[in-house]
Amino acid sequence: MVEEGQDAPNFSALTETFKNVQLFESSEKVLIILALMSVDTPVCETIVRHFDAEMTGTIERASRSDDVRGSAKMFVETVEIWSVSLDLPFTLGRCREAANVKNVKMLSDFRTREFSERYGVSISTGIHTGIISRAVFVIGKNMKIAYRWDPKNLSDEPKYKDVIEVTNRELNRISIGNVKA
Repeated sequence: MVEEGQDAPNFSALTETFKNVQLFESSEKVLIILALMSVDTPVCETIVRHFDAEMTGTIERASRSDDVRGSAKMFVETVEIWSVSLDLPFTLGRCREAANVKNVKMLSDFRTREFSERYGVSISTGIHTGIISRAVFVIGKNMKIAYRWDPKNLSDEPKYKDVIEVTNRELNRISIGNVKA
């Protein structure tokens, strides 16, 4: 199980078009990774929709002139949101269309299970054995785990505000680092 402050383990997963994606391909980004039981469950769909709406709102703010400091633009250019589940890529595409999700990259761990194993989110006991437990990770540009959220109950939703605050903190580190360079 990975914890805050540890290096983020690389993993590969499949897009809804069966394209292989690796974590390290996004090393220049701050990543919000949503570990999901299935995108086809009400709570997981709610989580994906929430983060998609957050990114959509930020994209809209970035295009307006009131983004004086450019923080919304930086968020859009530097942050990616990924969801990872064991759903088949076909399911990811169907659920994306049904929920009108545009700004969350939906990935499947069904082929290699690298994500679920390396991040310690595979449920190993009870009736849910073998599926991914809900969790949220924020991975900084330094490829370190900056935040990890695990639910107390499988029906819990993440603390959305905390995820965005940590993401913004990681963006500020990038901004400060660029000024010093």
